Amino acid sequence: MMPFMHKYLVLFLFSVCGLVGQAQSSSVVIDTLWWDRMGYGGNEVLERMVVAEDNALWAVGTTSSSESYGQDIYLVHLDSAHQCLGSFSLGGNGVDLGVDLLLLPNGNLLLLGTTSSFSALGYDAVLYVLDSNGQVLETKIIEEEGWQFAQRFDVSANGGISISGKELNASGNWDLRLWKVISTGAMNVYDVDDQMSIGINAQNLESSFVTHESNDNWWGFASYWNEDSIPQTRAFAIDAQFDFQWDSVNVANGDSILMHDAIVKDNALIMVGGFYHNNQFRPQLMKWQPGLGMWSISNYPDYQRETMFHGVDFAQDSLVYCAVGWSFEFGFGMGGGFYNFFDQNDQWLGNGFIGGDLLCKMNDVVFDFDNHLHSVGLDNSHNQGMSQQAWLVRGNGCLFVQPNTTQLENAIASCFEVDIVSNTVEEFVIKVNNNQVGWNGQAQLIGAFDVMGRSIPMQRIGLNAVRLSTPPQCVLLKWVMNGEVFTRRVFIQE
Repeated sequence: MMPFMHKYLVLFLFSVCGLVGQAQSSSVVIDTLWWDRMGYGGNEVLERMVVAEDNALWAVGTTSSSESYGQDIYLVHLDSAHQCLGSFSLGGNGVDLGVDLLLLPNGNLLLLGTTSSFSALGYDAVLYVLDSNGQVLETKIIEEEGWQFAQRFDVSANGGISISGKELNASGNWDLRLWKVISTGAMNVYDVDDQMSIGINAQNLESSFVTHESNDNWWGFASYWNEDSIPQTRAFAIDAQFDFQWDSVNVANGDSILMHDAIVKDNALIMVGGFYHNNQFRPQLMKWQPGLGMWSISNYPDYQRETMFHGVDFAQDSLVYCAVGWSFEFGFGMGGGFYNFFDQNDQWLGNGFIGGDLLCKMNDVVFDFDNHLHSVGLDNSHNQGMSQQAWLVRGNGCLFVQPNTTQLENAIASCFEVDIVSNTVEEFVIKVNNNQVGWNGQAQLIGAFDVMGRSIPMQRIGLNAVRLSTPPQCVLLKWVMNGEVFTRRVFIQE
């Protein structure tokens, strides 16, 4: 029997530069600068995150590391320098799950969860209102008989809240559950205005999503395993009277598809998740627009091993968006976190990977107001034995190289040059020329990676050149300047 493996939350930070004005044929690579660890030392995972106007971050998930008997909602607050300002556990002696988070214009937070701690009737959706320091101002438990699990929510410009989730039905399967929540007029106090169950009788309702298309109109989707054990995604709309309607156009395009997150773009939903094929998932982007139905966006690499998107967000300029998730494609043992960039025309720009010997998974992604990219999830990789902790990762910038380029361009801010010495079927040799004024150390090639992000074995030819068995997509360079050690990845696309 395998030992039980703890899961720890993880927060990634990258910096995206040079994206504006680039052609869709450009490609992008992001460097990891540092990581730090978080958590209580048990099972932690972060599900969703938001960024405040001062670039501070809030992230929500679940922990089983507190002194309670079950699980607690876990909330983390970080400043713009990624120093932890506080971490909070919310809940009682039962099961409390943190699933989504929103930031209100007044600086308060809305936190959505599921709880079994405060009712003998089963599981209920719960809504917390918290101040800018993470202190609870109000708690609203949507108490109903049976099992209701909240999954996602959104708030409109006029303050109305729609919540999506799942409900266990009498046959032991799951239906889609929706709530409409409004302010009572009292400070920070909300109440349920309407609710409904939509019968789908799913073996499991994997995920649901809801977002406001306008003040009083809502879009969403439900992704589930149907009665025949086939994954399926269906989109829906809710009008101002809280009347529900499934989309009836191109419904079959949602078969064998599970979606996890979405953004509103060009009067449509861009949904991210996976396509189920030969008992494994492949990454999948879908676009849905009322009246036009649902169709696939599939211009990214053909991954051969299990891979799934879990989160998506726009850059602040809305010219690019990023989808994150996890994949077994890249030689990271049990799977690594990965990210893919797309331009405003939904064309794939490039990808990158983070992982270790065990599972590393990205659940959500946000861009801050400086267009740094942050991601949260869980990590089992960077640990001592079976002990695990959460971690933060920060990344740095990107270099663009146009297709059909035969040399690396502007390598490391023109501090030195990198030449392709030999490019044949038999060998691929790269050499670093340290011929720039002001060097007090040698630059070295210390790594090379193929188009799928896998490390390529290197045969060193002296200090500054290496021979590779296959052409690399990017190389990792290391050098010393003024006593400091620097590393940089430079991207190559033939």
